[in-house]
Amino acid sequence: MKAKILWSGWVVVLLISCFIPISQAQQLPEELYADLVFYNGYILTVDTDRGDFTIAEAMAVRDGKILMVGSNEKILASAGQKTKRVDLENTRAVIPGVINTHTHPNRYAVTNYFKEIPKVYQEAVSAQGRLTFEGKNKDQVLAEVKAIVEKSADSKWIGINGRWDGNTKLIRQISRYDLDKVAPDKPLVIALNGDWYVVVNSKALDLLLDAHPDIHTVLKDQQGNATGHLQGIAPEVLTTEVLPQTPIPAGVLATVYKKELKEHWAPFGVTTIATRLNGNELRGYSLLDSRGEMPIRIAYANEVARRNPLFERDIRRLGILPGHGTAKLWLAGITTTTPDSAPYGGGSVCSDYPKREILADDFFSGEDAGCWWDVPGDKSRQELLLLNRLGYRTIGIHTYGDKGLEIMIDALEKANQEDPVMDKRFAFDHSMMFNASLIEKAVRLNTMWSMASHKLYGNARNADLVGRVYGKEVLDNYYVPVKRLLDAGARVTYESSPGPTQNPMFALQVYVTRKVGSGQVVGARQAVDRKTVLRMMTRWGAEYVFREEELGSIEPGKWADLVVLERNPLDPNVPDERLGEIKILMTLVGGDVVYDRERDQAPSPTPSRGMD
Repeated sequence: MKAKILWSGWVVVLLISCFIPISQAQQLPEELYADLVFYNGYILTVDTDRGDFTIAEAMAVRDGKILMVGSNEKILASAGQKTKRVDLENTRAVIPGVINTHTHPNRYAVTNYFKEIPKVYQEAVSAQGRLTFEGKNKDQVLAEVKAIVEKSADSKWIGINGRWDGNTKLIRQISRYDLDKVAPDKPLVIALNGDWYVVVNSKALDLLLDAHPDIHTVLKDQQGNATGHLQGIAPEVLTTEVLPQTPIPAGVLATVYKKELKEHWAPFGVTTIATRLNGNELRGYSLLDSRGEMPIRIAYANEVARRNPLFERDIRRLGILPGHGTAKLWLAGITTTTPDSAPYGGGSVCSDYPKREILADDFFSGEDAGCWWDVPGDKSRQELLLLNRLGYRTIGIHTYGDKGLEIMIDALEKANQEDPVMDKRFAFDHSMMFNASLIEKAVRLNTMWSMASHKLYGNARNADLVGRVYGKEVLDNYYVPVKRLLDAGARVTYESSPGPTQNPMFALQVYVTRKVGSGQVVGARQAVDRKTVLRMMTRWGAEYVFREEELGSIEPGKWADLVVLERNPLDPNVPDERLGEIKILMTLVGGDVVYDRERDQAPSPTPSRGMD
């Protein structure tokens, strides 16, 4: 058996080094040939960290891995009778599979395919109603809440979502006693823009305090009485742990997860996604993986440390370290509690920059508002120390303001004094506002930064709001400052939530031009070149997910995760402002075609959810 393996390897080496003519090579055993070859095109290998990288004419794939890269003659010599040949027609390009280092397909799946989830489980997915505050007074809002409550007689508890608008601060005027009048019989939760700020009635508040009497971020009045307003850790503990819900079975989750990955991500050339998962979501993906049905790869952050009052007990029981898992599903880190609030509404974040303008809909009052890790009773700093002590790294954390990031970096510096953090690759995601001191510290600690293309482009008007509130200098120099971080020596990766930049080619355009949704150019000096962006999307993304030996470049031996593009994105004849028009023709994961534009429906972005 060993002799046969050695003989096969010798023949392959001979094929590669001597370029055996096809007429002779056809006589060799079929299993020695490539399964697939691309030729007559531009193979952008991304095989270096800096500067130029190899651009070849052709490449070959066998057994799900890159076999070799080179000239047309060399690669076609490896093709046998059963080899699939793809002519790139002298215009098309192949790049490594795109790695999106922060998005939430697990969440999008249950909303995009909500109707396919049995009704008994739908309460765990969707609120019973939605509120708007624009142009309304308190009595009008409460009347809407009462109508939703009356329509939700069969629900165990009532969830209502509110969204940002010019009158959002009205929610601060509504107390638990107001909600008791319209919902006296069952728990009621009104969540503003996700779950970071919530107002509840007394039944919901009592359930929370009975389960966790010492939980912080339960707001109180001057007399020390709880008002029903929750922020930071309290809202999610209430809605995910305390309130009664019927968990969605793993089999149902596996079905919708597969559809989401195949229909909303593979068509955009995304072959690996980093996301955070709770235990039930992980069971859904694990079942899909065990069936061999994962369309693309998932590197996950376990949510054990995210808004978990029992974190220290639970993390000691976890016992698996980053990198553990399968080729399609593996642990990449741990997610902790978000350190600060997003610049929705009036644009405030946890920042040391002075506000140049206070907008009418600014939800926060005071310079320190929204700095969750500074709230009395918060244990996030200690959690980071414990994570480092146990050998974990943090990823998947939404970070927004410079002060919020400083708080995390200072905690990381303290952890580094106990046990070096440099090799663990602690990572911070979204990463919107910085300052010079923060960047210097981050580079010294070898942190990684997942930079939000969707926040740069204009999700929820972020760039416009930050510019108005903190000034043009901050906006131009420290808002999603990709080049400043790279020049300092940091590793930066690509991320996007649903929306225009979900298409990596459009994200490439945004990173290169810095032109945002409003039409203005934001921080022109933070623009980066096309090759750098390709590295962010591939090579450096592989480092983020702990798979740089298998992913991130087109090199022999690595997994054949590939994207075929209509045009070469490095072609100078394609203007920067037109990069987003380059079509994705094919996506392969491990050599298998998971999307083919000629066969499958053209991609459509998942609708934006606003809090990603």
